[in-house]
Amino acid sequence: MQEKKNKRKVWIGSQVTGASSSYARKYALNGLFCIDDTKDADTDAYKKQQDKANNKPQNTYQKPVGQASKLISEAQRKRLYAIANGNNEVAKRVLARYGYESSEQIRVNDYEKICNEIEAEINL
Repeated sequence: MQEKKNKRKVWIGSQVTGASSSYARKYALNGLFCIDDTKDADTDAYKKQQDKANNKPQNTYQKPVGQASKLISEAQRKRLYAIANGNNEVAKRVLARYGYESSEQIRVNDYEKICNEIEAEINL
């Protein structure tokens, strides 16, 4: 019963009727009961909202305990920004990847990795 036309599926009459009545019923009920269909998991709008929510950077900073809690010195923080050549945006972006909001939170264990990443981004 299906015909091929330009390699596209051609709907038969009963499919068109079923799809349009389903669509009409859904939106009539949404309007009647003031249902927000953007929260419907089957809509594109819902998928876009979820994608946007999943792409938000999350603050994952947790204060470490023991030896790992040792923070970098003032001199190390100055060196970090010197490596960034005054480009604070690059430094902030790299710090955010490690879950830090400021250089005062950087642990000694992450310091060299952060410096190397900043240097690599500056030299692009």
